[in-house]
Amino acid sequence: MKILALDGSSCFISLALATEEGVTAERAFDASARRALDLFAAAEALLAQAGWSFAEIGQFVAGRGPGSYTGLRVTLTAARAWALPRGLPVAATSSPAAVAAEAYAAHPAWTEELVVSGDARRGTEWAVRFARDGKTLVRQTGAERLVAAGEKALLWPEARWLPRDQAPRAAFLAKLFLAGYPTEEAVPKYMHPAVAATAVPAG
Repeated sequence: MKILALDGSSCFISLALATEEGVTAERAFDASARRALDLFAAAEALLAQAGWSFAEIGQFVAGRGPGSYTGLRVTLTAARAWALPRGLPVAATSSPAAVAAEAYAAHPAWTEELVVSGDARRGTEWAVRFARDGKTLVRQTGAERLVAAGEKALLWPEARWLPRDQAPRAAFLAKLFLAGYPTEEAVPKYMHPAVAATAVPAG
């Protein structure tokens, strides 16, 4: 099965091609302008690099955030548009799970849980915690949280907090999918106070 994975939750849009044997090719570009045309051109270039065509893709995997409102809309809409003509599936998965999976892969000795976080605006951050998992690479341990930025040191002090706003790589979305990590509804997740919840004191 040939997979095209993509993520637009950060200031970069990341794309990757993968099969059960591993990642075939990947690339990322600065998405500060959030132009959908850049995404389509990048996907065509990536397919050409791998010697693949869109007709060979059998599965799309998209990061659903939390993250950028516009970036997530662009990438999830593109995945659905590419999949629709042939009725192909679009699997959405957690963007921070890809960050955690990459961190664990880079640091095999790490045993503590990892916290991935990002700007949720209005003085808050979203945060989500993961543990290493031998089968699905990572496992989310508890629900996402909104926390006031000044109180994050009080939340999960036993875990290792990764640098904020790390850009997920689509290659790790593909790896998570192939490892059987849970998929979610293919709609963006933003985790901003106006649409999610008001930040609560850490505890």
